[in-house]
Amino acid sequence: MRGLGQIQKTDSTYELLPAGRPCRERIIEDIRAASSYVLLINFLARKDASTDGIAEALLDNGNAQSLWIKDRIAAFYEYSEQDGQSFFHDNPRQDHMWWTPHRLQTVYWQARFMDRFYRNGAEKNVKKNPLREQLVDAPNITVIDDNKLYDHSKLIVVDGKLCYIGDMGFGDDFLGDNPKYLSYMLRIEDKDHTKDLLRTVTGLKKPGEPSGFINGREVHRQALEFIHKTRERIIVESSYLGNRAYIKALREILFRRVKVLLLLPEEANVHQHRNRHFVKTLRRMSGAPDNLEVHTTPLSHSKMMVRDNKEAWIGSHNLSMINGTVNDTVFLSSDIKVVDQVKAALLHHKRLGKKDLCSENWKEILAPSLLEQASVKWQFVARSSRLLSVGYARKKCRRKILELVGPL
Repeated sequence: MRGLGQIQKTDSTYELLPAGRPCRERIIEDIRAASSYVLLINFLARKDASTDGIAEALLDNGNAQSLWIKDRIAAFYEYSEQDGQSFFHDNPRQDHMWWTPHRLQTVYWQARFMDRFYRNGAEKNVKKNPLREQLVDAPNITVIDDNKLYDHSKLIVVDGKLCYIGDMGFGDDFLGDNPKYLSYMLRIEDKDHTKDLLRTVTGLKKPGEPSGFINGREVHRQALEFIHKTRERIIVESSYLGNRAYIKALREILFRRVKVLLLLPEEANVHQHRNRHFVKTLRRMSGAPDNLEVHTTPLSHSKMMVRDNKEAWIGSHNLSMINGTVNDTVFLSSDIKVVDQVKAALLHHKRLGKKDLCSENWKEILAPSLLEQASVKWQFVARSSRLLSVGYARKKCRRKILELVGPL
């Protein structure tokens, strides 16, 4: 892709781990085996057995230094889904200074509204979590959970030797015995790729430097370029859709007779009406050609693409947000070991799902999709109004990462 060379490796170990208990046990095993450091950059962390298990693994490992960066903005989803409990943000009324841009009260009341809108039935009373206090008090563990970072990335780095990247949150709905979502983390065991990831998230990567990882505003541009460069066939899966730039990109390649397979969840946990609006608009603008195939899958949360059986894309980026609203990190690879695993997962999702007939009429989805679109615009405005505070908080996180991992 233009301006983005990839590190070519033949001895890297790649393992695409699906949601469920085995993935959780693999993460915990790597954390317990760490001898130098563990870095967790995490969006969602529910208060349940899965997150408790990861936290206990950190506490049990007294040899390694650990840094857990948790975005406060994700408390919105923790309060409004599942049982409404948050591992870190267990006191939503703790901020009494209404002027602070990182306050929890606004997040809590917005979550209550979303809970009613989607009828999730989440518990309203958030309970205190003593395990969080143990993490905060541990001498070898640093927790940053008091900032709205607008960072949607899901990353784990262990000892500079292996890393995880994907779309998976910490909770039983992702890592439990009976996961709710189709979700993935790609485990990469390779020092060069791990260093590349760390240089990317800390801002040390120079323009033109060979890299398989993309971060920040560049993700949106590279996602559009990934689609535009397709010559024969592309498979796209995104749990949330809505950005019209991607409708135009897909329409363009459809006009070139590229075969497009679009996978989306049958019932998304949020933005489900925007998803339907996206599909209907794409069909209308492209003329519903026979080279467009749309399938709905059972609660897919993955964000993956495969282009021409040559390149794979995996990470935390949805084709929904206004560029610059949240920070995402993705991995782009032409390694056949990655491409084959991602493609197999996507085709498995197709078999699990059903062909989308788009039976809803515009009246059923227009009003709720406009409300969801308004919420996305509000997030962008809120993020834009906090540029200085969010920028300062992100710089603090980058400094802490560099203190943890040393020279890169």
